[in-house]
Amino acid sequence: MKNVFPLFFLICSLSCTTPKPVNYDYQESYMIIGYQEKYNIFKNSKPTELNEQEISNLNRILEDALSQYNLSKTSKFDLNDYKRQYVPVINDLGEKEVWINCLCNQNNENWKNGIILVEDGGSCYFNLKINLSKSKYYDLIINGDA
Repeated sequence: MKNVFPLFFLICSLSCTTPKPVNYDYQESYMIIGYQEKYNIFKNSKPTELNEQEISNLNRILEDALSQYNLSKTSKFDLNDYKRQYVPVINDLGEKEVWINCLCNQNNENWKNGIILVEDGGSCYFNLKINLSKSKYYDLIINGDA
């Protein structure tokens, strides 16, 4: 009977934990969301994951993109004011790309559950794509930007 308890404890500890959902990786300011074709963001792409170094590079490129954008505008963007949804893929050339959807700091948890799409919404919402393989951003879209 003594030998059964450690085995029972091991089995329960392995099976009683709550795993993270496969498509989501949560951080306080961003969420990594697995790509699905229904999002229609990229063509001929496959879902992939991001490691810590790639996330660091992604954030650096994102900061650079906002800095460049801010040079030409009177109202400035501060990334700390936004939650971010990252959707990473491998494109048909084998390059890693990420679509970033930025939302004004959300008081609710809906932004963690899936892509938030809005029509207009002004500067509270913007998105862009980053090619990590080339360290370049493109398709920066600020909602309501004229």
